[in-house]
Amino acid sequence: MILLLSISVLYAQEKKEILLLQKAIDSFLAQKYDKTRNYLIQVLQTNTEARNNKEYLKLQFYINFINNNYFNANQYFLILEESDFLDDFLVYFRILFLLNLKQYEETVQYLEKIKFSSVYSKEEFSLLPFLCNPEDKNNLDINLRKPDPQALWRESITQKEKEFINFLKQILIYRNTTQISIIEDCIQTSKNIKTMYHLYRLLLWIQPSKQNYFMFYHFLYENQNFLEALHVLRTIYSFEPFSYKDPDFLLIIFNFKKLYEKLNYQKNVDTLTILIKALMNKYDLTELKKIATQNYQCRELLVFLLYTTEESKKSLFTQKINEYDINYDMNEKISFFKKIYKYD
Repeated sequence: MILLLSISVLYAQEKKEILLLQKAIDSFLAQKYDKTRNYLIQVLQTNTEARNNKEYLKLQFYINFINNNYFNANQYFLILEESDFLDDFLVYFRILFLLNLKQYEETVQYLEKIKFSSVYSKEEFSLLPFLCNPEDKNNLDINLRKPDPQALWRESITQKEKEFINFLKQILIYRNTTQISIIEDCIQTSKNIKTMYHLYRLLLWIQPSKQNYFMFYHFLYENQNFLEALHVLRTIYSFEPFSYKDPDFLLIIFNFKKLYEKLNYQKNVDTLTILIKALMNKYDLTELKKIATQNYQCRELLVFLLYTTEESKKSLFTQKINEYDINYDMNEKISFFKKIYKYD
């Protein structure tokens, strides 16, 4: 009798938990997020094991994401992943999340996880990050911050989303150069700055040429993203040693000066102004190196010395560059951007 009573109580609790969880889902789909949170609290009060339920974890993941609490959203996603609760759409959503954070390298592992076990037939529920057309109605930033809850509560991706995943796979995994013309066409037709940013990054992933980096640099500069433009220019500068007689060297130094003006690095502006005048007056290498050795606070001149000095002194300037990077890391986010662009 006691056993039957215990089973009955446990069944009642489980039934209440399931009912509360369903109410939380219904509230979420109705965009009543405060009610959703209240029901989730009640679910835990009924049964703490509920936190291991896939629906509970999905709700917490979405609720935290919608409220821009990305740290908590990430934690719930990791629990879903560890519990083997991921479906195609959750993985797809994770890919969009990483794209939005500009973490392209990390998307690769998730691109490989999508199984395409089934395709969601209702196209109106697609959550595409961007379309390559002049209207650009689907925008990555808008779609991720104002998601349709009905569109989120599914397990499969749509046919269009499947095509987008294959598009990303061709670029990020297979480095398929046949995609270059598609990306270039998209850049030409897109009118959305954030979409164009992602397209440029994808283009550099598949074809990291000096010309493409220059195009991206001009795009960043024109859109006043001066700090990232600085690191893209440093990447171009590190491609290969420029001869001080090369017109491109003068062009790059001039652009560094413009960036430092925008970033209010007046010491570097003054230093590079001196170097530009010396280059225009056709100073010889000895005179240019003398100017550089008097101005160790400017990273570009340290790189110049590294490229032009004899082998026995290269370690000295490598050390000086490393010291610069440590001292300026907070202001210039050097470690962050070095990871993205891989310049030395």
